[in-house]
Amino acid sequence: MFLVLLALASAEPEADDDVTDLDAEEGHLPDGAVAGVMAKNESSVMDCSRRFGTRATHGRIEFSWQIELDGTVSHLKLVESALKNPLLEECLTGAVQKLQFPKPRGGTVHASHAFSF
Repeated sequence: MFLVLLALASAEPEADDDVTDLDAEEGHLPDGAVAGVMAKNESSVMDCSRRFGTRATHGRIEFSWQIELDGTVSHLKLVESALKNPLLEECLTGAVQKLQFPKPRGGTVHASHAFSF
């Protein structure tokens, strides 16, 4: 199974396919912070894929969330999914909810991330 990771952090959701972190209006994370956390936690995504994915599992799933001042995830939203696999979607949602990011400076930061299988 092929997995592609995309991450964005910004004041508003972006539609780029690049892995980028941007300054938010209120808060800021260092460049690459979101992408780094996502890459570091790739094993939890792969665990979901092994447990709930099938050979027929193909598609993209995108989440958006807010990174709080303590680095935790809040307001997690499944933006779009073409997976047609509710168990895999639920597992991925749980994996993203548990992520811990660096503490943003100056306020909360909006982030989004897409997984492609």
